Amino acid sequence: ENYLMYLAVRNSELIPKKPEISHVSYVGGLVKSPHPGLHKNVVVVDFRSMYPSLMIKYNISFDTLSEDGEYVSPNNYRFRREPEGFLPHALKTLVSERRQIQERLKNLDLESVEAKVLNARQKAIKVITNAVYGYTGWVGARWYTREVAEATTSWGRQVILESIKKAEELGMRVIYSDTDSLFLQDHAGKLEAFLKWIEDELGLEAKVDKIYKRVIFTEAKKKYAGITEDSRIDIVGLEAVRGDWSLIAREAQKETVKTLLETADVQEALKASRKYVKKLMNGDVELRQLIIWKQITRPLDEYEATQPHIVVARQLIQEGWRIQPGDKVGYIAVRGGGPLYRRVKVYFKVSKEEVDWEYYLDKQVIQACIRILEPLGVKPEELKKIGEVSLTDFL
Repeated sequence: ENYLMYLAVRNSELIPKKPEISHVSYVGGLVKSPHPGLHKNVVVVDFRSMYPSLMIKYNISFDTLSEDGEYVSPNNYRFRREPEGFLPHALKTLVSERRQIQERLKNLDLESVEAKVLNARQKAIKVITNAVYGYTGWVGARWYTREVAEATTSWGRQVILESIKKAEELGMRVIYSDTDSLFLQDHAGKLEAFLKWIEDELGLEAKVDKIYKRVIFTEAKKKYAGITEDSRIDIVGLEAVRGDWSLIAREAQKETVKTLLETADVQEALKASRKYVKKLMNGDVELRQLIIWKQITRPLDEYEATQPHIVVARQLIQEGWRIQPGDKVGYIAVRGGGPLYRRVKVYFKVSKEEVDWEYYLDKQVIQACIRILEPLGVKPEELKKIGEVSLTDFL
């Protein structure tokens, strides 16, 4: 917003007041449900700055929105072809500035102070550029125009749908798509033609972002893991990279993912999961690995009393601690009856004898690991067997 205000002053544009309206949601980007399971040789095609590019291409702006506009979005909003809108002009300026910085970087030692400053600047410009469309759909924005955000995502969804259709016509299999990326299989000898079609027919630029030797998709959107050709592992959206799961669950899932992606052997991945199950059985786990951290995001009186971290936060306040939005509260599940929120204590007051080991087995480690293994035919009960002995014999 500060950048747009600066640009408005420079171009003698009026700066509107902030609106006073309630939140109104709109349809975002297209996310195609994945094909669950382990897939080999998957290429990720990424549209470069898709939303900014569409805003420039179709002159999408609050000041070009018109009933007689020549550009008609798939959801029937119209935008004038001329004159150039304030937002497309701002985006072109940002894109130009970033390219100039990138050209300067080519002639600098990347370890120099100047290069590091310029690199940080071009990254900041990229963030601002990609945030413009979403900013117009935020009710707190001075330039709030829901139609601009809706039209942009509408054109974006159309681009993805047309690209999926073309990819399939070329004989490729679309494993997954997420907003501005496509995950493609059976792509040998077809990518060049596909990328050229995107440039010629859609007027957009796309590139190969990554090639995964293997990638595992769960049944949920935005949750997958892949191993690249140089053996780097990416984990997206899974418990292993979320801070609100216990460390033991994150470690177990990460080891399961790593083993599966490196070996493509389901039984080896199952062994990796069982290793952590056995650790819990034997009590070979430190208390710090059991802590579940949750952030307080708003005043406590706005929460229901049934969330475990809120229960613990209120207990701490009664004991004289100061808890406010932004703080994280750590708790451990302990033995007892009733729902979880009645069976939690702040982590530094828990002994191993109090721990609810069954909760950490079923709701943490097994739940995290089975998310990876279930699409491959593994059932939760299989993780609960160490040799011929059931875990319940130990609990």
